Amino acid sequence: MSVLQVSHVSRSGFNKPLVDNLSFSVGEGEIVALVGPNGAGKTTTLGLILGLIRPDSGKIVICGHDMNRDRVRALRHVGAVLDNAAMYPYLTGRENLNHFARLANILEREMRISEAVALVGLQDCIHNKVGTYSLGMLQRLSIAQALIRKPKLLVLDEPTNGLDLLHIRFLRSLLKQLSASGSGILMSSHLLHEVEYTCDRIVMIKSGKLIRESTIHELQHFENKPFIAIGVSNPRNAIEILQCKGWGFHMVSDQEIQGQIESSTVPLIIRHLVFSNIDVFSAKIIPRSLEDLLEESYF
Repeated sequence: MSVLQVSHVSRSGFNKPLVDNLSFSVGEGEIVALVGPNGAGKTTTLGLILGLIRPDSGKIVICGHDMNRDRVRALRHVGAVLDNAAMYPYLTGRENLNHFARLANILEREMRISEAVALVGLQDCIHNKVGTYSLGMLQRLSIAQALIRKPKLLVLDEPTNGLDLLHIRFLRSLLKQLSASGSGILMSSHLLHEVEYTCDRIVMIKSGKLIRESTIHELQHFENKPFIAIGVSNPRNAIEILQCKGWGFHMVSDQEIQGQIESSTVPLIIRHLVFSNIDVFSAKIIPRSLEDLLEESYF
């Protein structure tokens, strides 16, 4: 079941489309990454989902509630951590959470706050003034604020910005825990290696348009033409032999060549090299990073 459904949403500004007929979804227990180059429309898309911006056309449905018709009920199911999230530095962490919980009319505030604080691991410093918090602690507190209402959809804007490795690993573990409990999570990020570790699916946009939507596993393992590395005795001769057959390879060392070909042709290539008196030592598929795949899609 989808906790978020974005259907043919468009929004223009500055005499140009910022989001252009965009459609995607986030399911229960799913972590989805929204990625794209600067100016792709990520921030505008998050603003549309959170009701900060109204779409020119299209529909956004959150947990069965249409944002155009029932915005208040829809947003009751949403928690958000934006890149510029701010807390009151002269209040303690718990006082900040209590303040925001009152503004949101959260019932059973004390219990909800205690649960959220435990989830993000801030029990030891929740009574300290926020002005003494590190960046990682501030991010945890912001997530705790979003979790007080027990959202079915959690929206995160660049959640790992400026965090050290320890806090990034903690955040990754927390998001996995939340998704396992059934929450749907949408996060924008420019740290593509972290997207690979954390997310189940990726939504790639450029100039406000959807250019690709796929699971991380599909992106990494089901490319039609992966890169193949073949260890050979004479790489220059091997390249010439393969080029005569229409297979493009290049030399990366004195004993290895690489090329982008269909996986099914690898046995044929190896046989052809062996019959041409080229010794073959190894053949392997080179794992494609998410960064490689995005570069191909965007440029």
